[in-house]
Amino acid sequence: MFFSDIKGFTTITEILEPEKLTEVITFYLTEMTNIAHEYGGTVDKYIGDAIMIFFGDPNTNGVESDAINCVSMALKMQKRLIQIRKKWQMLGITQSLEVRMGIHTDVCTVGNFGSNDRLDYTVLGNGVNLASRLESLADPNQILISENTFNIIKKI
Repeated sequence: MFFSDIKGFTTITEILEPEKLTEVITFYLTEMTNIAHEYGGTVDKYIGDAIMIFFGDPNTNGVESDAINCVSMALKMQKRLIQIRKKWQMLGITQSLEVRMGIHTDVCTVGNFGSNDRLDYTVLGNGVNLASRLESLADPNQILISENTFNIIKKI
């Protein structure tokens, strides 16, 4: 499980005109989504500027490979953010682009959940909650991973 969130994005939304805000967030989310797909991640949802991504369904290469791909994805996202910051500056956005990321590896339930009239393909479980908490505890521009994930990827 992976969560990310732009620090201080609410402030940016208060400053930008709606058209520029739409351009900025669409560009950011598209770039991050392309990287997620490159590494085999499934984008679960966008929550404003936050992104929830999971690995292991509908396709998996095993827990170790999924964990490595998730961390590799996050590292590539950080590199891409350097270029996105430059684009924001060219658009006249003076607020810095700082993103917090959280990753946790666990077994979760994946499927269509929701109400009788609206279902979403999503993932549920304690692992999802922990990944979200890690993201909220991460410092700006930091990837905070759980002990479970660390124990898997430390072998490489």
